Amino acid sequence: MDKLCEFAYTNHELNKVFGEIFSNNITCLSFIKKTEFQCEAKLKKHKIIKNNWIDVYIYSRFLEKFD
Repeated sequence: MDKLCEFAYTNHELNKVFGEIFSNNITCLSFIKKTEFQCEAKLKKHKIIKNNWIDVYIYSRFLEKFD
């Protein structure tokens, strides 16, 4: 994950990367909590999957440390 963030910062001059994680994706949520990404928002009942409304988390990371 660090290499990907470093590439984004170095080659594309990005300041921040972010992604959405569905609340039913327990594996991904467990993984992201072990990284430097921070939860910025929880969008309640934001998407429909298999006729059920699910929450969506938005996680992000600032890339300043690659200066």
